[in-house]
Amino acid sequence: MNGLSGKTVVVTGGSSGIGAATVARFRDEGCTVFDLSRHPSSGGIACDVGDLVQVEAAFAQVGAPDVVVSNAGTSVRHRALEITPADWQQVLQTNLTGVFNVAQVAGRLMLAAGGGVVINIASTNALVGHPHYADYNATKAAVLALTRTLALEWAPTVRVNAVCPGYVLTPM
Repeated sequence: MNGLSGKTVVVTGGSSGIGAATVARFRDEGCTVFDLSRHPSSGGIACDVGDLVQVEAAFAQVGAPDVVVSNAGTSVRHRALEITPADWQQVLQTNLTGVFNVAQVAGRLMLAAGGGVVINIASTNALVGHPHYADYNATKAAVLALTRTLALEWAPTVRVNAVCPGYVLTPM
């Protein structure tokens, strides 16, 4: 990556796994990086992305970012018939509502500022269903549809894309 020095970047779920690697990479490029997580890393802001009020408060501290990486996610491995309503809601709240909350708040700021980039982390699970991940698969497929919609609505001022990593050895 080149030309990112001095940019303001927000990474959700930046305290571990893919998010922590993303935070480190942007910092290596000279960016000011904010980790929005339930348990943020150094330079982070405590934020449950599934809670719009917390997301709004976090972005009030950050201001208009240049780049947002929506990475926060959770997964509960169960057979579809064993997923509890509470587990279903938690996965949807973090993986889908959280992505929407962050995109909506950041999108407003970016559009007003004249530009920006939103990168949503989906998954190969969005493309091919895997057993024991019905809730996770559904949310990641929905993130792709949401990403396509936002990309169309906000172009050309704000670029919105998704990345679909496969299995990565992380704590999740």
